[in-house]
Amino acid sequence: MSSTLIIDNPMPRIAPALKDYPTVLVTDLVEYQGTLKDLTEREYRKLRKSILEHGFFLQIYIWHCIADGKIYILDGHQRKRVFVGEGWIIALPVQYIEADSYEDAKQKLLVITSQYGRVTQEGWDEFTFDLDDKWIAETVHFDALPFVFSPWQPTDAANDPNEEWEGMPEYEQNENGAYKTIKVHFLNEYDYSKFSVLIGQALTEKTLSIWHPKLIRENLKAYRVIDE
Repeated sequence: MSSTLIIDNPMPRIAPALKDYPTVLVTDLVEYQGTLKDLTEREYRKLRKSILEHGFFLQIYIWHCIADGKIYILDGHQRKRVFVGEGWIIALPVQYIEADSYEDAKQKLLVITSQYGRVTQEGWDEFTFDLDDKWIAETVHFDALPFVFSPWQPTDAANDPNEEWEGMPEYEQNENGAYKTIKVHFLNEYDYSKFSVLIGQALTEKTLSIWHPKLIRENLKAYRVIDE
C-alpha cells in the first residue's frame, strides 16, 4: 500500500533572479533595529502567506561590521523572523550596504525603511481596482491606510475593541464606507462639464473624488454626549 507525504510547512521558493547574489544563512543575520518595528500575529500570518505565494523575490540588505564580525540586517527583519519562526533555516540572498560606523548603519536603516510617498484614497483605489479584495485583506499591510479595509478587519485578540469598550457609554455609528468605487474617463473638457451638470456637483481640475449623491458631512460640533 502506497502512502502520500503531506508537507504542512513547505519551503518557500527563492526567485531565480536572485541566483547571482551572495547568500548568508538566515540564523547568521543579526537583527539591528530592536523594537523599532513590531510584528503582530496577524501581520506575521500575512507575511508568511506572501512569502509562500510569491516566493522570496527581494534580497535582504545587510551591513557586515568589521569591528565585531557580525552581519546586521538593515532591511529584512520581519522576513527573517518568519523564516526562523517557520523553521526555514536556509541561506538567503543578500545585498551588502557600506557603513562607516554603527551610527551610519542606523541612519541607513532608517533611510531604507522610510516611506516618503503618501498613499491616498484615490491613488489606492486606482491602483488596486482590479485586485481581489480578499487577497488584499489577507496579504497586504500598510501602517497608514485607515481606508483600505471596509468593513473593519479584526486585529489580535489582545486588542479586542469589545473588551476595550467595556464600561464605556453606548454609541452607535452607521456603516459609512463606499458601496462601490469606479473610475470614469472623459474624452474632453466639454464632456467633463456635462457630467458635472448631470450629477449637480461642481467639478474642477483639482477634483480627485466625489460621492453621488453629494455627501453632506455632519457637523459633529453640534452634538454633545449625554448619559441616558
